[in-house]
Amino acid sequence: MIELWAHQQAAVDQLAPLGRGGLWFEMGAGKTRAALALAADHWDCRRVLVICPKAVIRVWPKEIAACGLGDWQVYPLDIGSGAKRAAQVDMAGIAADVYCEHVAVILNYEATIREPLTSVLTGHDWDLVVLDEAHRIKAPEGAALLVAARICSRAKHVLCLTGTPMPHGLLDVWAQFRAMAPE
Repeated sequence: MIELWAHQQAAVDQLAPLGRGGLWFEMGAGKTRAALALAADHWDCRRVLVICPKAVIRVWPKEIAACGLGDWQVYPLDIGSGAKRAAQVDMAGIAADVYCEHVAVILNYEATIREPLTSVLTGHDWDLVVLDEAHRIKAPEGAALLVAARICSRAKHVLCLTGTPMPHGLLDVWAQFRAMAPE
């Protein structure tokens, strides 16, 4: 079990039975740790996709290790061509399906909207999709939101993480809800 602070545990307790939701804590309040607790301790996720800003891709493997999930296969895909990254996503899927490993694929928002990654990501069934810094998908008809909604529509669980859910108004949070529940 991942140790949590009281506010993280309260959020995890509320989100665990729902399967989808937002962790809108301030910076440094432990959104990533709470998300990993949901993935590992409550939902037993084997296929995790994290979409985040490029600068955050290398933070996630450290957080995964710090939470005691060192047996997870982590794919921080911040370099390489779209085709190479798409192949790595497929390899992660094989590791999860054939070898029953827990895998975490970590990509930036901009990469997800480019082929062949879009097709590969939307072609997989994810146990959990984490939209880190989810306010990045605030444009109601933006490519990042539309692709995220397609990916999330096939996911068992979805989490939006951000410390600023509404940087410009209510429409910003609407986009996050659309990604969490595309229907």
